[in-house]
Amino acid sequence: MEDDDFISKSRRKRQMTELQVAGAALVKLSREQLERLDIPEALREAVLDVMERTLPPDHPSIHVARQNLALTLFQLGDLAGARSLQEKVLDARERTLPADHRDLQAAREILALTMLQLGDLNGALAAYRDSLTIFKALADRDKSNTQWQSDLSMSDSKIGDALKAQGKLDEAAKRFRDTIRRQPFHIEARLALASLHVDQNRFAAAERELAEIIQNVEKAIEQPEGEKLKPLAARCRNMLGHVLYRLGNHARAVEVLDMAMADAGDDVPRQAQILGDRALALSGLDEHEQAIHVRQNPIGRCEWRSSPPSSWRGYPHQALA
Repeated sequence: MEDDDFISKSRRKRQMTELQVAGAALVKLSREQLERLDIPEALREAVLDVMERTLPPDHPSIHVARQNLALTLFQLGDLAGARSLQEKVLDARERTLPADHRDLQAAREILALTMLQLGDLNGALAAYRDSLTIFKALADRDKSNTQWQSDLSMSDSKIGDALKAQGKLDEAAKRFRDTIRRQPFHIEARLALASLHVDQNRFAAAERELAEIIQNVEKAIEQPEGEKLKPLAARCRNMLGHVLYRLGNHARAVEVLDMAMADAGDDVPRQAQILGDRALALSGLDEHEQAIHVRQNPIGRCEWRSSPPSSWRGYPHQALA
């Protein structure tokens, strides 16, 4: 028994030594290497702790580790924890980077997204507007810089998202249109504008917007490696099918939703949304028996859509997810 204990202690000591060596190697990784590394949250916390003890407070590796951990916390639903780390990253970026540095603006916008999810709409909007001021100055400085022009468009679109969350739909629409004016093929802004039209019961406008988006996506799918855009096509057709249902064009809605299902592949959540809308459209065609069958399909799970079709309003937001 004593020999076994001795062996176990020796093995544990060796394992601890190996872990210490691995930990030291992790702390010495470059920023690029750390960004590519996929490690468990507990290990990331340990690496961050060691970095904070052994590196200067404003060392870039600490900011990267904090941002990565914040992302993990965000994905796990710990929004308050993610916000705390993101605020530390932003504070450090503001102290060490020029005011127009892209990394600083990225840190500000990541924090804004978390604020948005936490319901701090004013804080999110303020952060997005701070970024917009910088991105606009950069874009005006060099109109040939496509990255800066893209940053400006994305920033406008994010402000639109924040305004929409506040219920300021007209202001949000203006932001989305500004984005589209700069970048006519900005899919997210166009989908957001279409969703906004639905919120305002402007279904004909939403149909026109979505039809044009789908036309552009179809052209892109025909290009090399265009098959990767099939999930986007499914998402757009899913929205259009719902809009057609709301317009009372039930037969066309079923047709479009069938096309969406073909594009959805193995995306079960998308399939569920499509089947739910298809059931509503079938009901509009008086095909109640088939609609009930669709809504009871294990993929569709009709329970998640219990509101009466005439009053149900939330779906376009989910389609944008």
